[in-house]
Amino acid sequence: LLKCLRRRGEKKMTAALESTCEETVLKALNEVLNEPTIVKECVDRASFCNQLLTALKNHNSLAVTIAEVFATLGREEYFRSVAAECGVITALTPLLASTRDVRLQALRAVGNLCFDNDLCRKQLMGSDGCPVLAGMARECSVPLPEPLSSRMKCVVCGCLLNACNNNEELCKEMLGLKVETALIELLAREGEDEAVLQMALKALNTLLCSEAVSLDGLVTSPLPKVLSTLLHQLVDQDFDLFDGIHQVLDTLVENENWQVAIVDSHIAEQLLAMANQELQKKALDIIVQLLKNDTCMQKLFDDGHLLSKAVEWLRSDDSLPEVKGSAALVVGNLARTDENCKALVQSGVVPLLIDLVHWKGDEEICCKVHTASLAALRNLSILESNRLPFLHCGVVDTAIEALCSPAATVQFNALGVLRLASTKQVEVCRHIATSKGTLARLCELVGQSSFSHIQLEGGRLIASIVKYSSSAEVVKEVEVCGGTKCIAALLEAAPLVIKNEGVIALSLMATIQGSQVIETFVSQNTLGLIFPLLRDESPELASNSLVLLNSLLATSAVLAKKIKESDGYLTVLEGLKDHTNSEISSKAQLLLQQLQSLAL
Repeated sequence: LLKCLRRRGEKKMTAALESTCEETVLKALNEVLNEPTIVKECVDRASFCNQLLTALKNHNSLAVTIAEVFATLGREEYFRSVAAECGVITALTPLLASTRDVRLQALRAVGNLCFDNDLCRKQLMGSDGCPVLAGMARECSVPLPEPLSSRMKCVVCGCLLNACNNNEELCKEMLGLKVETALIELLAREGEDEAVLQMALKALNTLLCSEAVSLDGLVTSPLPKVLSTLLHQLVDQDFDLFDGIHQVLDTLVENENWQVAIVDSHIAEQLLAMANQELQKKALDIIVQLLKNDTCMQKLFDDGHLLSKAVEWLRSDDSLPEVKGSAALVVGNLARTDENCKALVQSGVVPLLIDLVHWKGDEEICCKVHTASLAALRNLSILESNRLPFLHCGVVDTAIEALCSPAATVQFNALGVLRLASTKQVEVCRHIATSKGTLARLCELVGQSSFSHIQLEGGRLIASIVKYSSSAEVVKEVEVCGGTKCIAALLEAAPLVIKNEGVIALSLMATIQGSQVIETFVSQNTLGLIFPLLRDESPELASNSLVLLNSLLATSAVLAKKIKESDGYLTVLEGLKDHTNSEISSKAQLLLQQLQSLAL
């Protein structure tokens, strides 16, 4: 019964739309506007859509209302598909050149129907709608005897946004028509409503995200000044407007030339001036991106304002944890030169970063904050003169504690702090090795973690402890905890420097610890890892690998036998006797003599 009633209502609606009486047609249109769901309940939606198109053709005076009906129904996905099949966009395009009232509703209809519908977008291009839209964008940006209303400007920008979003073909067309220039000019006009600015920013960002846009070409346009002016005029509570500015900056900041332009236009300075912490979080996202550019990083550091703000945020009890985490990222990115590292330590950031690593709160936020803080401490540890003081001020112990974090990013950065702090530092290495359970935890991390970065960083730390501790007790403890296997895994790493670290540490262990290390080598088949290193193009790695073999064979007839039985090893060693590098040649000869001696 309900289906029959709906069908009867649908026939009545169709008949009304087919009427030659405009009053009857208008009444039917108003019913749809008042209750749009009646169309969704239609059995034949395409027929209804075609009736609307017929009414549009037969009743010019009802164009505004018919366009408004299309605009209202165009909000629904089901109707966009129907409209695409019926070619509604092609019929609406001529209305874009009509009176302002008709244009307004036609624009709304075109924008809504083109939302996430590529067939409607193709029809817009096929009906020459793009030049019309571009012309209307230019109208928005220039003084007219009868200025366009704010609503009309919003609708124009909204139509551009919906039509171009994630559609490269349309973006390319609009960029060819210089629509981005018109939008920039619109943003530059004084006294524009905030709603207009928001929509213009969104439309502009859609075009800026296109692969067809020349971001480099826009560096010399008025856009840097426009964005700076908008930020300067921004009221601290204008979240929506700032969000639009942030989206544009987030797109532009990926471009190297724009990174410099953002700094030179004082945009970065204005971002730092945001007092509202919710806005600060977004502003700092842009700042951190800028700091990846060495030129921008140094300019912002030399200015001094950024460091001052970062310390202020880190020190303040009122700062949001996310803001403090971003401030830590700022510190870490500034710590890329020796002079910067010295100045950062002198500014007092180190104890603030340590406190931040100990902060407790929401698990996800904790992970981000702790990761950022440890990353900053890791970068500060690159400067050799900071390493021993970091042991005495608590940085090393803080990193050791962080190894127990369940978060992989926290573990990785804690390992980085310890590895850098221990490099060339006997006291730091011995402190790490003698801290209760630390070596066991390191070996556990390397052995159990599924993250290759943690495996490598942990192995490198253990190798550093072996190399720089100068302690037989430490080497013995490393062996007992399973560290030999962790170091041996470095021999399979891709970077040459990591392979070398592993080889040197294993040589020291074999020399100091002797038989215990040999047993591990035999059980783990480490000889198989050393063999490819002898043929490496790097003379340093080949030479160090020969030293490792010599250290192993000095105390192991078992390994000598294994090598003796390996045709590959003997062939490579014979070849190295004639190496152009005299050091490699002499070491290979010595090793062959040692093999012959052990075999007797």
